[in-house]
Amino acid sequence: MLKNSIYYILGIAFLIASDLVEISIPKMIGRIVDILKHGTVSINLSEMSSKLWIFVFLSFLLLILRFFRRKYFIGVVLKLEYAVRNHLFSKFLRLPQAFYDRARTGDLMARATNDISAVRKMAGRAVLISVDAIFLILVVLAVMIKAVGIKLTLMGVSPFPGILIISTVMGRKIRGRFKNVQEGFSRLSESVQESFSGIAVVKGYAQEEGEIEKFEKLSMDYATRNLSLIKIWGALHPLVRLLAGTGTVLTILF
Repeated sequence: MLKNSIYYILGIAFLIASDLVEISIPKMIGRIVDILKHGTVSINLSEMSSKLWIFVFLSFLLLILRFFRRKYFIGVVLKLEYAVRNHLFSKFLRLPQAFYDRARTGDLMARATNDISAVRKMAGRAVLISVDAIFLILVVLAVMIKAVGIKLTLMGVSPFPGILIISTVMGRKIRGRFKNVQEGFSRLSESVQESFSGIAVVKGYAQEEGEIEKFEKLSMDYATRNLSLIKIWGALHPLVRLLAGTGTVLTILF
């Protein structure tokens, strides 16, 4: 990971650059609107042309910066996932037979698949969103205080404490339900592995129907656990957006 840290740094640098360009685009749109509202016809034609070309340039620049942000940032995270999988597989090969006598196959499958995917998301999307949010909040606050004043800025960011509380509370519930999903996946994988490894016994005692029924029950249990996770996960983003929207409404009303 250390040898690929330069790509991580480049990804964060392109992230910050894209945020700066993204912030400048609304300001450019505001200037264009001001020209249309207050300028004369001759001034509109001359200034509008230059402002529109700048707007087009910033849009293409934002596209390029976002491309390189994903190229370096997401690329190094995929390399990290590949390295972790190889390290885990090498560790599995070195473990003694006594370990596999104690450990369940389903648990090992969950560690080698879902857990590593969760690590990739944490090292990729979570870090990306965290850096993006921290930088945008600091820059946007500075720009808003300079442009509209402290009172209007405080009105716009007033929902932030509520967003923080909801994210913290629901985040804990999401972690608990994610663990339940992992347990369900482990049980399902363990059952399938046992059925395949003991297929001769299953056929010899005509237990096919029983194994099918067992698999269906475990599959439904796994689906139910996933739905429980998705329900609270799906409710988090609308609630956050709703609270963020109240800040905009309060700013307009103020």
